[in-house]
Amino acid sequence: MSIKLKAVYKLIRPAWYDREVTEENIEDLVLFTGEMLEVRNNKVFMNGQWRSLHKQLNGQTSDMTYVKFYNTWLKVFYSWSAL
Repeated sequence: MSIKLKAVYKLIRPAWYDREVTEENIEDLVLFTGEMLEVRNNKVFMNGQWRSLHKQLNGQTSDMTYVKFYNTWLKVFYSWSAL
């Protein structure tokens, strides 16, 4: 099984949100706006480079999840496909 990225959004914290986002308050991420990132060849373009999210998505079972990639929270839509 392999992961196929559908869409990735870089979450942008609202100016009024003054808490640091952690695993405990991750449900607050639905309040954030997102910037859609470019996805090609199953990689996402971030910070001037193409990056793979396979390691961050390993073990996930739903079609959407939030992952922290370095200091950025991403909302990732993906699907599983047979090789």
